[in-house]
Amino acid sequence: MKSKTGLTGLRRRGTRSGARIKPPRIGRTGIRLALAITVISLIAIATIIAIAGGTVDADIDQLQMQQGAHLAHALALAASVAHTPAGWDREDLNPVMALVRRAGLVAQVRGYSGQLIRSSLGYRHVIASSVKHVPVLNEGRQVGSVTIKLDGKGIGADIDRYNTLRWHIRLVAAAAGLLIAVCVSLLVSTTLTRPVDRLVAAVRAMGTGDTSVRVGKIRGAPEVRELSAAFDQMADSVSAEAQSRRDMAADLAHELRAPIAVLQAGLESIQDGLAEPTPHNLTLLRDEVVRLAQMADDLRILASGRSAELRVELATHDLATIAAEAAESLAAAAHATDVSLNLRLAPVEVRVDGRRIQQVAVNLLGNAIKFTPAGGTVTLETGPAPNAQFGMLRVSDTGIGIPADELPFVTQRFFRGHSTGEVLGSGIGLAIVDQLVRLHRGRLDIVSEPGRGTQVTVTLPSAEEPTP
Repeated sequence: MKSKTGLTGLRRRGTRSGARIKPPRIGRTGIRLALAITVISLIAIATIIAIAGGTVDADIDQLQMQQGAHLAHALALAASVAHTPAGWDREDLNPVMALVRRAGLVAQVRGYSGQLIRSSLGYRHVIASSVKHVPVLNEGRQVGSVTIKLDGKGIGADIDRYNTLRWHIRLVAAAAGLLIAVCVSLLVSTTLTRPVDRLVAAVRAMGTGDTSVRVGKIRGAPEVRELSAAFDQMADSVSAEAQSRRDMAADLAHELRAPIAVLQAGLESIQDGLAEPTPHNLTLLRDEVVRLAQMADDLRILASGRSAELRVELATHDLATIAAEAAESLAAAAHATDVSLNLRLAPVEVRVDGRRIQQVAVNLLGNAIKFTPAGGTVTLETGPAPNAQFGMLRVSDTGIGIPADELPFVTQRFFRGHSTGEVLGSGIGLAIVDQLVRLHRGRLDIVSEPGRGTQVTVTLPSAEEPTP
């Protein structure tokens, strides 16, 4: 029995699609990530080249030294043939020096005492990284020595060509690796940061007050997808809450306008002489003012979320008397809408706060009158409950009723159902009723059938019960 857009309505509006954020293909975050990946790739490539170059260069140097050692021993063996008891035969050294030239080496052959026997052309001008000295033995006795150097030809030239080719290969491989790193980094950064950029853009748009913005479905890591879904759920809640507050403000203005209009009409009638300022009429007007003040106070408490501030002052009251006063305050409203107000008031004493229970009765009667079409009937009953320890207040109507799917939510704050048509309401009436009944350790039961009416029963502790 509440007005038209409540929790169900908020949920439906919350699932409505909002504006989707479409950030650039790759934003600043993506560019930074791509640059970081590229720099890391460059460092990795340089490190690999440095390690490979160091190990390969060491292997080549070792190979070169081994080749030089082998050639030096071969030359020493060939040179030993050229030594005779009579001395060195220089002609026999010609094959040795030819072998040296073919091997790309320069060499010297010296006698035992160090005298120069043969030398390659330009031997003195060759600056070599390694020099090998090998003794020349004849019949187990050293007769001289052979010294060799690399001169840039033969093995040395091959090694130089290999080194040059190796560096070319390294540079080409580094360029290819860098290109692959750039492409992969752009792809990865776009995949990873595009969802993040969409989230950032959505948060900024939400911060400017655009509650319709949504991230939508995105591709990316599961955590990022979960974060975007959580953001959209939050945005739905914020949007629904904002709409609820706007609707509540409009409906509260309507709810407050009606009793104010009644007060204004009553006072103007007395002022114009159409009604007498009798104590009865003044009491009715005062009760309306008190009810407005109470509504304002309850709204303040509900809005601040401090429902514990509701207080009750318990005393023994006749529930029939309280119900009669509530019915009298709404008799004019029932007559104006052509709704019959039927009273079945049996006396029963209850231990309650009279002012608060009258507020309960007024809320229930007001709802029943509001949602009952012209020609319908609203019945107000009081009396002992089936359990003698409780008193009963019941409001029945022949109104539009409440659908079964909305019935569990009617006592929630600011709930406004879809079944109420154009009838406006604040969505706090039954919330306050439920709160007050609970404070009295009572019970609120609502039975309804769409098109046939609603029955609301409040049971309250009797006067014989101990004070809660």
